[in-house]
Amino acid sequence: KRLVPAMRAYERAIELQPAFAVAHTNLGNARKAAGDLAGAVESYLRAVDLNPRDAIALNNLGTAVAATGRPSEAHEWYERALIAQPGYEPAMRNIAKSTASAGYAAGAHNETRLLRLRAGAAEAAGAGAESASAKLQLAFELLRELETAGADSPLWSGRALDMPGVLGERTDAAEGRAGVTIGAFAWGGVWAQALFRAFAARPVRAALHEAQRTGKGAVVLGSSIGFEAFFIALTFGVQTTGVELLPGLVDLSRRCRAALAIPNTAFVESDALEWPVPSNTALVYVDDTAWDSETVQAVAEKLAYELPRGALVMHNVLGPYEAMPDKYAEGMAVPVRTSWDPSHHIFVHRRI
Repeated sequence: KRLVPAMRAYERAIELQPAFAVAHTNLGNARKAAGDLAGAVESYLRAVDLNPRDAIALNNLGTAVAATGRPSEAHEWYERALIAQPGYEPAMRNIAKSTASAGYAAGAHNETRLLRLRAGAAEAAGAGAESASAKLQLAFELLRELETAGADSPLWSGRALDMPGVLGERTDAAEGRAGVTIGAFAWGGVWAQALFRAFAARPVRAALHEAQRTGKGAVVLGSSIGFEAFFIALTFGVQTTGVELLPGLVDLSRRCRAALAIPNTAFVESDALEWPVPSNTALVYVDDTAWDSETVQAVAEKLAYELPRGALVMHNVLGPYEAMPDKYAEGMAVPVRTSWDPSHHIFVHRRI
């Protein structure tokens, strides 16, 4: 693979100069990109031993540790990176996304409070304890518990088992598909409040009400453990399919669906670039915030080819859609608050 020569070069540099901290960091980067997460952690630890104030090595160590299923330990490395270099943006961003942070816990608490109020109002109005609002509240609480339970959570342990293979399989661009880096699997909280705001946009609301009336469906690409898919299905009553690359996340989505008897949802394990979008799709939500630019571009092009005219695409990266005015009508931007950005935007484009 293309990373092998780089790894050999760094290993040779370390043989010649064992205390060369930057070479250990670079070897860690290459190992991480190739899916050798244990090897990456070993290299970063050596780099940090040699230079305890290297913010890059400390932060990269945190990302590798997070990928091995230890979010709390990863958070500590991000904090050490900020101590070494106050204001270091990558570490600040990782802390903002960290499920082990106080900010994340506060965001999850506020979300739960909102969803419980909605469920209570629905029950008071006669909807009963099994209402869609009640199921949405229970689903989000269950999924947030999985996120914040630390290394003991099946979310992080399962993800740690899946990621090395996925990274290793998709590192080589010569295989004819867009390369995938570990950054594409970065975590972060898109709160229910943000989804209510984005899906309240007039064209989105109209498209989903029409889909519910006519039997069309919705799709979530990069569905993770199911937040957006459950939101669409339970808020609008539209059959929604979540497509996720990591099998452990698909399994958790299915287990949550079964435990709460959530209707109108299905989850498939597949690459978003390979899964054929159904012809009756009214809306696609693309969770592409952290995706590699090549993948974002490829998905935008794929949807332009496969989606029927009039279908909506909701996404987080503007560029590729804006660059195809013959395929997508001029879109709109909905400002929302996420765990990592108080002024994040979700974009809406219509296939023309």
